[in-house]
Amino acid sequence: MELNIRYGIIEKKSNELIGTYLITPISDLNCMVGCSFGKKYWRQGYGTEVMNLMSEYLKNLNYKKIIGLIKKENIPSIKLVEKMNYKLVKQNKYPEFHQYEKRIV
Repeated sequence: MELNIRYGIIEKKSNELIGTYLITPISDLNCMVGCSFGKKYWRQGYGTEVMNLMSEYLKNLNYKKIIGLIKKENIPSIKLVEKMNYKLVKQNKYPEFHQYEKRIV
């Protein structure tokens, strides 16, 4: 069984830890991801940059689908993944979350 992998996100200018990115393998082809930033770093473009870089990284690891759960009230994160062409899919297991998926090829 594969373990979760958590990466620290370091700001280049300050060399400060500003967030984390979590990868949870689900199968050989699919993984679940999560990304979080300290509040003072919200809405500065870091989310888009990290999501793009990690999508390429996951593609190089031969994953075909990225899955993310976002709390329904987290509108900025929902807007981010929708802007990045993640698709909302129906799920009933976690009613307080929306599930988004993106195929990477």
